[in-house]
Amino acid sequence: MVLKKLRKINVIGENKMNMLIVEVFDRVKAAKSRDEKIKILKQNDTLSLRQILYANFSDKIMFLIPETPAKFKPSVCPLGLADTNLFRETSRLYLFIRGGHATLQQLRREQLWVQLLEGVAKEEAVLLEFLKNKKLGDAYDLTADVVLAAFPNLQIPCTVPAQEAIGSVSPVSPVLPAEVSGEAILTEAGQKRKRGRPRKVLTQVLPNQLKTEV
Repeated sequence: MVLKKLRKINVIGENKMNMLIVEVFDRVKAAKSRDEKIKILKQNDTLSLRQILYANFSDKIMFLIPETPAKFKPSVCPLGLADTNLFRETSRLYLFIRGGHATLQQLRREQLWVQLLEGVAKEEAVLLEFLKNKKLGDAYDLTADVVLAAFPNLQIPCTVPAQEAIGSVSPVSPVLPAEVSGEAILTEAGQKRKRGRPRKVLTQVLPNQLKTEV
């Protein structure tokens, strides 16, 4: 069943019918009820959306980008017409988290972050800046319990506030076996793919709870 679902995924690993990720978050913010928020998340379920939600709400993920606003030149392209988008760029999030790329120099990491912000639409850049500080919940009126109601197997704590979780991250690298944790989606090991065949290895290493549910 999972393989049948994956056949509907295009070369960047997302369902062509889904809204852009920032549009999903905007819809969630505008939703009037908890049930409506859950419905919006379920209707727009993609690997990239789950990766972003996991990165924000997991107490095992810590971004290595300064909390202060990054200095960058926002894209002037309309949403959806920028050089790249979050569907493509979530596969690079491992570069910016602790344990994702141990040999990457901090200066280079911050340069890559600025390049990322300048490559996506300005609305998506704003979302990424909230994400690095694990503040998507505050920015888009979204809580961990709502996320878990939409995706019950995402393995995120629903009782630990995001900001408290940052200080409690273990110094041990977050790379764990796929069957134990969803963190593999954000690590370097989870990003190695054969040239010209995007996502093939990524979908194989994704833990079951992070695959699009059947």
